[in-house]
Amino acid sequence: MPEATETQDVIARSRETRERISAEMAARNGERRAPRAERPHHRDMRAAIDEMNRSLAALRDDVGTRLTALEKRNGRDPLAQLREDRLADEAARTEDAVRQLTKPSAAARPGTSKQETEYKGEFFAFMRKGATGKLESITPQARAASTFDVDRGGFLVPEEWETGIERVLETDTVMRSLASVRSVTTQKLAKMASIGGTNVSNVGELDDRGETDMSRLRKLEFQVHERYAQPIITEILLEDANFDIEGWIRSELEIAYRDDEARTFLLGNGTSEPQGLLTVPVKAQAGYGDYDASADYGKVGYVKTGGATGFAASSPSDVFLDVLYCLKSASLKSSRWLMHRTTAAQVRKFKLTTGEYLWEQSFQGGVLQPTLLGYPIDFDDFMPTLGANKFPIAFGDFARTYLILDRKGVTMTRDNLTRKGFVKFYTTKRYGGGVQSFEHMKFLKCEA
Repeated sequence: MPEATETQDVIARSRETRERISAEMAARNGERRAPRAERPHHRDMRAAIDEMNRSLAALRDDVGTRLTALEKRNGRDPLAQLREDRLADEAARTEDAVRQLTKPSAAARPGTSKQETEYKGEFFAFMRKGATGKLESITPQARAASTFDVDRGGFLVPEEWETGIERVLETDTVMRSLASVRSVTTQKLAKMASIGGTNVSNVGELDDRGETDMSRLRKLEFQVHERYAQPIITEILLEDANFDIEGWIRSELEIAYRDDEARTFLLGNGTSEPQGLLTVPVKAQAGYGDYDASADYGKVGYVKTGGATGFAASSPSDVFLDVLYCLKSASLKSSRWLMHRTTAAQVRKFKLTTGEYLWEQSFQGGVLQPTLLGYPIDFDDFMPTLGANKFPIAFGDFARTYLILDRKGVTMTRDNLTRKGFVKFYTTKRYGGGVQSFEHMKFLKCEA
């Protein structure tokens, strides 16, 4: 029947539209990061939705007219009722998908979408032509909320840019995914650390209650540092309307900041950059009781591998049990192993006396997760490999051990003067990091 065929066509188009909406929402929320060229364009999506709504409305009216005529002539047609119910169901689901797509994001910048869209357009004009007139004429309230960095000069990149950079850093920087991350608005964060804890005394109902020893407090300070990247492009290419300047600069910044973070959070010097996890003072630890949280404060304990440049020749895997039992039970709940892939290639070959491998793999949340002695393993290319006096493996609760600071705002300054024929985009982002607790982490050190 013509009505049935037309109904099936509308249902098929409705499902196709919902699939495109789902893909758009996934890309927007970071669940699937496709290349820019492959992402659905909002204007195309809006046109498809409008066309779908018009088709549904027209078909509803047509079916309603025919059903009314049938009811008057022969009574209610069961097949027509079924088709009408299916159309109503498809329409409801499509409209729900449209509402989800157009719903404002919870993480969106304060202010109207019109203001944000206008700012984004003016910012791209600034990138291509250096035009700052309209950006500089933004009201003081809008500047404070979103656009202009008064203290340092330059303009903040659009919210969409900064969110995209942060998403890449969270996904691709191992230490950022393991450590605690905190947003700050100042150049320094101070924390008070309790050393040893407050003592507790037990008494009877009528016993005298004396004072207990108080814990000692130490002040920890974490400095916010500035890092910069400076993508450079020729003026000729910049004037090419077909060149995706936005996508190119975003990609350059994501790669530059990702690689810098991966290095500094492990190897940073603590002076001009965050203090890396591997640059803090250390202390040899023979066992669980060989670390005093008060006397050894400021140092991370380590266990010797038993080999000068690697693992011991006899029972090399025993050292993993040694380092595991150096941690307190509270630290073990969220502990993980961290090592370079080259180190992992050797560790994965260790076996029990029964011939079974210590290294195991299982699917967790749809991802193949390797484990060692039941604890997850992560890989970082900036971890040292095996070698004399190196620390190739870390084990512990990284979230309690290391703190990362983020100061919101990525600032860009356009420079077309210092090098003729080229345009530099001097882009800065501020961040910090350091060890906030020393007893929840242990290292393995290559030492006999």
